[in-house]
Amino acid sequence: MVGELIEPGAFSEDQVAAISGEEFSKKRRTASLSRFLELGLPSQAEEDWRYSRIEELDLANFRPTVERPSLPASMQFGDGVGVREVINALEILAPRAYVALVRLLSDNGIAALAVTLNGWGVLTTDSSVVAVDHTTFGGGLSQSFGLDSVGELAQAFQPESVTVSLPDGVRMEGAVAVLHLLVDLPDRSGLPGTQGAALAASFPSSRIEVGEGSQVDLVEMFFPIPGSSANDLASLVVAQSEISVGQAANATLTTVQELGPEAWFVCHQASDVAKDASFTSFTVSVGGHYSRFRTDSRLSGTGGETRLLASYIGSDSQMHDFRTLQEHAAPRTHSDLLFKGAVADEAKSVYSGLIRIEKGATKSAAFQTNKNLVLSEGAHADSVPNLDIEENDVKCSHASTVGPVDADQRYYLESRGIPTPVAESLIVEGFFSEMAERSPVGAVEPVIKDKVARLLGQAILPETGSGVSGAAFEDLA
Repeated sequence: MVGELIEPGAFSEDQVAAISGEEFSKKRRTASLSRFLELGLPSQAEEDWRYSRIEELDLANFRPTVERPSLPASMQFGDGVGVREVINALEILAPRAYVALVRLLSDNGIAALAVTLNGWGVLTTDSSVVAVDHTTFGGGLSQSFGLDSVGELAQAFQPESVTVSLPDGVRMEGAVAVLHLLVDLPDRSGLPGTQGAALAASFPSSRIEVGEGSQVDLVEMFFPIPGSSANDLASLVVAQSEISVGQAANATLTTVQELGPEAWFVCHQASDVAKDASFTSFTVSVGGHYSRFRTDSRLSGTGGETRLLASYIGSDSQMHDFRTLQEHAAPRTHSDLLFKGAVADEAKSVYSGLIRIEKGATKSAAFQTNKNLVLSEGAHADSVPNLDIEENDVKCSHASTVGPVDADQRYYLESRGIPTPVAESLIVEGFFSEMAERSPVGAVEPVIKDKVARLLGQAILPETGSGVSGAAFEDLA
């Protein structure tokens, strides 16, 4: 049943039909919409959405973006900030960044601009290095893990899927970045879909295909465009990211979510790792009113390895929600998960993870660790690790911790003359420094440092209004 959460006509077959694409993609979208309308939004009674905030989502407040406007590179946003300035300002990616694809998520739809970070210009497809296509309809890998109703909604209204393909034997020296910029366009004259100023629901999708023996660092970022009022709007972003890592390939994917405090963000990340391949996923979630990452990783080839890392920091009334699956489908595979987060004020976090060892995946090893700091009486963290083992000759472990700053660590610092608030700040910064050190690219560390500093200023050093300096963080790292 659809229920009262969905306004009649808000997400309709007419809007699906208005999305450009081939006939087969229109049929797939229509089928996904039918399944969504039959299922309705999920509820917290469902295991995959237990402890979540999904029942607070009212789809009647949003409308899907079905147009794909053509925006010039010189388009200005907010206080005279243009696309070129935005790209040049992303120093956290330089000098390692090789090429970036910028996607603008606005109330006019999704526009894609391809740029290089070493100069302005449209990326020309070079199949010997990297091919970028933004006309392909995706979703196959995500579907193989099973889509819930929100996933079906995303499949129905994805205007396109960005595909980044690396052929066999390519070793990229710099990162490939896909930047999703949330923007409220101040000048809508001449652009399609201009009804209303509020940001609507956006459904970005990315597919990454890494060829046999190739090596690449990938970055995917979600944030409001500088100078835009998009930071203050109650936007909805439902994203899907898929990555296939070929035999003996080595790939990393760093995802950073820094949306505004009113944003709803739901992302499904799905990966498949082939024989003797290695994949590392690093997720940083610091923005949004509600931020949910579902991360599914399948080890389908013998000797494959996957590492899943995440840092999340919540304050005010934020909620960070993580669900993971480490699926071992082949022998001698290895997975290692480490998720660390902190919540303060009235923020909440949820982690629920499953290690699944399938029959025949002998001599596999899987590890899962979730650590949470609760820095305020009103904050709360839930941690639910799980195992599903169908084979005997394996190694598996899972562990989770939820609690305040360690009293013994604090006492150790206090006994050496360090004031209590500073001692607690040092412990928190040390807690996250481990994650910053593991970052495959430079995009992670400054985001974590900035958010930790703001969190410490709010939760631990409210009288001074500031946390420990960045220099102290560097010393810890």
